[in-house]
Amino acid sequence: MSRGNKSSDKTIELSVQDKNINAIRASLKAIPIIGTPLEQLFYGKLDHLRWLRFEQTLKEISDQLKSSDIPESKKNKGDR
Repeated sequence: MSRGNKSSDKTIELSVQDKNINAIRASLKAIPIIGTPLEQLFYGKLDHLRWLRFEQTLKEISDQLKSSDIPESKKNKGDR
């Protein structure tokens, strides 16, 4: 795994399903007047659930870091 500003050879690709969902969402938004509300109706809950999973993951990482045995002097404070 690379660190810092080094570029990585690994890229993350969207799956076919993700590309299809993106195309559908874009198509819904293109419908004048009702497209954006329809897109929110169909996909708003999914976006909310995705955000909640992301927050939970960050909380779990934070809890693991807090309970780790890393000495305070070794923790990265973001000072560069």
